[in-house]
Amino acid sequence: MESLNHRNPTCRNGDSGYSDTQIPAAVPSVKATTTNVIYDILLSAPEMRVQDHLYNEIASALDTPPGRGWADQTLLHRVIFLNSAVQRKVLPKISITLPSGQHLPQGTWLGVPTVGVHVSSIKKWH
Repeated sequence: MESLNHRNPTCRNGDSGYSDTQIPAAVPSVKATTTNVIYDILLSAPEMRVQDHLYNEIASALDTPPGRGWADQTLLHRVIFLNSAVQRKVLPKISITLPSGQHLPQGTWLGVPTVGVHVSSIKKWH
């Protein structure tokens, strides 16, 4: 497979470079991230007015010339509050020692599998 150009993700032969099996692989992580962002927004303190700020920022950013809307390449540069909410990282300010004795230094990234929480049977994945 030939390499993709980051500005135009299509190979010279017209192939996108992505197989049908690669794209669905990203769906669970996108769904989990989106769910967590919405959950965090809904749990924010009312006096912070996070929902109002996000709504106003998105409405203003989408006020673009007709036909551009979500396809506008400069859109992400205009939704600074939304972008910072999605990309926010929460890291402990201290290191942690687990009950097992394993030590996690400050700044350690952890991944938690969530599939088992969201499905009642592994048979759904076969």
